[in-house]
Amino acid sequence: MFVRKNSAKLATAALAAAGLTAAIVGPASAYTSAATTGDYTYNNAVPATTDLVGVGSDTIQFVMGDLAKAYDADAAHTNKIATFGACTVAAGTLYPCTLPNGSSTDTTNKTDYITIHDGVTIKRANGSGSGQKYLFGTTDQPGVAFSRSSSGPSDSSGAITAGLQWYPFAVDTLVMVTSPNSNAPATLTAQNILDIYTGKVTDWSQIGGKAGAIEALEPQSGSGTRSFFEGQLTALNGGTAPTLVAKDTVGGKSVQEHDPGLIENDPNAIAPFSAGRASFTNGAVRVESGWKADRAVYNVLRSKDAGNTAKDNSAWFSGSPTMDAIFGSSGYLCSAAARPIIEAAGFLQLKSVADGGECGLPTQATTGPSLVAYAKATTPGNGGTTTTPPANTGDNGAALHKAEQKLHKDMKSLKTAKKQLKKAKGHKKAVLKKKIAKLQKAIKKDHKAVAAAK
Repeated sequence: MFVRKNSAKLATAALAAAGLTAAIVGPASAYTSAATTGDYTYNNAVPATTDLVGVGSDTIQFVMGDLAKAYDADAAHTNKIATFGACTVAAGTLYPCTLPNGSSTDTTNKTDYITIHDGVTIKRANGSGSGQKYLFGTTDQPGVAFSRSSSGPSDSSGAITAGLQWYPFAVDTLVMVTSPNSNAPATLTAQNILDIYTGKVTDWSQIGGKAGAIEALEPQSGSGTRSFFEGQLTALNGGTAPTLVAKDTVGGKSVQEHDPGLIENDPNAIAPFSAGRASFTNGAVRVESGWKADRAVYNVLRSKDAGNTAKDNSAWFSGSPTMDAIFGSSGYLCSAAARPIIEAAGFLQLKSVADGGECGLPTQATTGPSLVAYAKATTPGNGGTTTTPPANTGDNGAALHKAEQKLHKDMKSLKTAKKQLKKAKGHKKAVLKKKIAKLQKAIKKDHKAVAAAK
């Protein structure tokens, strides 16, 4: 089991993340995705108006394609999932990823435009932030039901104010990658990373590597990975956003997140990269030891109470039965059936509420969810451990949802009370002890309620 809180302080502590990274970064794999060109639609057809269309993050475009295919295979699931990549790849590959041209007006170009329903064609969204723009405001696109996101809640674009809700389902680790023939040392500390990206260190020889002018790269604008990485640099800088020297274009080419193209042949390049995605580059990049940061990955939905209107399907809102059956705490993405699919793509599934996790619990908290994930299942040669998730059919009932929410609330209250008890004295200490005993009894009842609802 891996446990981490996605706060700035803990996310920059490398040792606490070691168990997760070891589980997902290893020898190159022959993994291929159901999102064969970066996109997945049911039967390769234009999505029906009742299908749930997703856009956004590059990080999880392939795993969401795999999950969509498995979900759509069940004839009982009448609302199929269609997911369009941030960029496009040749069939059966994961990179290089061809970027959409934001200024293109050729709606027949499938790299630049996507057809989300008959007669509805929109520009391809490259990145978490770009995808979220289709869910609210003047760029709201009713035909888009959800946006994939590799970064947590943020109101920098007004997304929280607009009522968007983030549904976490898996854990990824952000690592630093270099060329296999890099001049960089094999290990980079948190301070090394901050110094490189603020320009205090400009040559690899300054930190124990071979001589070579450092080429600090970061993903394209609108990238969730970029947003998360810059947040980590801010934390490393004592909470103040540093002035960065990183490039997001090289020779006129945009630095696409998780694409090794601008890194693999440059011995001086360095960039943040998903550990899950790095494990499938067939050795095109080298994962640096040392600093790493764990993060949840999400799907973002509209809130019905925020004045948003999904004209194609009024059920496309956070908390609706249609969306909860897929994204919610009792939904498909948090089910036992989804877990091996998530792991095969290089991620770990967040634990269910019943098991003390926060999978599928909608949030707007900028600190993100508690990153409590199932251990990677044992398969020949991977050295993992088996943890069997609870039975979960993905059938969302109001009673189960309510019971899980109550359990989650009481568990958080117990955690807070125990922290307060450590500092309490006198009468306050006695009051807290009674509160803790009461919460412990309530949690036992909550567990029984969850089991009964299932």
